[in-house]
Amino acid sequence: MTATPSAPAHSTTQLVLGGLEVFIFGAVPPPRTGASTSAIFFLHGRQSSAQESLAICQDLHAQLTTLLAPNPAPLVITFDQRNHGTRLVDAARNSAWKDGNATHAMDMYALQWGTAVDVSTLIDTLPMALAVDISAWGVCGISLGGHSTLLALANEPRLECGVAIIGCGDYLALMTNRAARMTKKAKTPEEAVLLPPASEVAVNRQLLALLKLRDPVNRPEAFGGKAVLLLNGGADKLVPAACNQGFIARVRDLKTPAKAFEEIVEEGVGHTTTDTMKANTAEWFAKYFGHKA
Repeated sequence: MTATPSAPAHSTTQLVLGGLEVFIFGAVPPPRTGASTSAIFFLHGRQSSAQESLAICQDLHAQLTTLLAPNPAPLVITFDQRNHGTRLVDAARNSAWKDGNATHAMDMYALQWGTAVDVSTLIDTLPMALAVDISAWGVCGISLGGHSTLLALANEPRLECGVAIIGCGDYLALMTNRAARMTKKAKTPEEAVLLPPASEVAVNRQLLALLKLRDPVNRPEAFGGKAVLLLNGGADKLVPAACNQGFIARVRDLKTPAKAFEEIVEEGVGHTTTDTMKANTAEWFAKYFGHKA
């Protein structure tokens, strides 16, 4: 399949599948040749889009091409998360508590879970759309995409390898931390009304039930046999590395351990993606993806 005329110059393949606009980097084997390939999803951050992620996807594919030569690199696939990019319905729902969105906790988790479902749907349907077998699946993402990455890994058994960049696998710990900081920053009574008390975290029992069922920290067994890398900034206040500690402890306590499970905290780095994080992502996939090591 070749790129459509409207596809960005650095996208190899562009298609619409199940209502999703999908961008694919890398050479898709010709149909009916019997050749198979592998694929890695890239999930963008909150307030971003697939279009804004094309350069980083191109760079990841280029790095993997170099690291894996002469073997072919996996395809790198991206699409808009729900309520982002071409799928935007209500921008206010992507805002945080500090911006006046009282339902931030529920809105953001719904986005993450929706993206995890979209990843599973594409794993089901992309092989038929490309008429090519895909033998291995991986996932990585930044910020909201990092959260979605871990959520997808926790609930989709066909994903074998992943990298969460400035993401968190314990949503309740993250929201508790964020609520405490936001409440303290309220400067007027009117602002305080918009911000949740730290003791309540604006999380109802229905969301707690969903977290118990789906959240990575509550599904550590799902990471057995997988290769997972966590990349966080030591000075990140939006997604503090400390919020991952409960999740990390549970995965490391598994009787059936992960194939590889590592955390790298880049000291002095805030909520941003560094060149080191990008390089570590490519190296992780080169080492562990596709039933390696």
